[in-house]
Amino acid sequence: KGISSNAKVLLFAAMKVSEERKGFRFLLEALQMIKAQRPDFQLEILVLGKAEPEALAALPYPVHALGLVQEQEKLVQAYGAADVFAIPSLEDNLPNTVMESLACGTPVAGFATGGIPEMVGHLQEGFIAPQGDSRALAEGIFEILEGKIGLEKYREAARQKVETNYSNAVVAGRYLEVYREITFISKV
Repeated sequence: KGISSNAKVLLFAAMKVSEERKGFRFLLEALQMIKAQRPDFQLEILVLGKAEPEALAALPYPVHALGLVQEQEKLVQAYGAADVFAIPSLEDNLPNTVMESLACGTPVAGFATGGIPEMVGHLQEGFIAPQGDSRALAEGIFEILEGKIGLEKYREAARQKVETNYSNAVVAGRYLEVYREITFISKV
């Protein structure tokens, strides 16, 4: 069964959903709060990664489990279908999933963990909640999907962030600057 045309879509990705550090339980709590406060809100969940059926069954919204996806085209389709990417990680550095999400123009709701706050500007490309705060994560998800800023502005900002900061040309230019500085310093 496909995704309903009038539903918002949340994407969660983890190699292994049950891995504690990926924070699935906080996402579950956040989604239960949204469901309790707004029972008529239409949301569907896409899950990338290995997930136990009982964990997915606990989610209060329809779930589309895609399993482990390796093909770039399918990943782009999943990120592109999502209106928000949730990353409630308790441990992470610079997650590729955040970069992939932003590159596809999908705003991010996540915890202030590792490099996530540096990748996602709060209320710019997404929403950054204090680590472990399910209520703030719920507020962030709902803000992105239905808030004052508007989903399209978040989408534009997400894509712009990648083009401005992480494109091949930008990264190559930064490396070139470092090499020039090193060369200059060694000549002094």
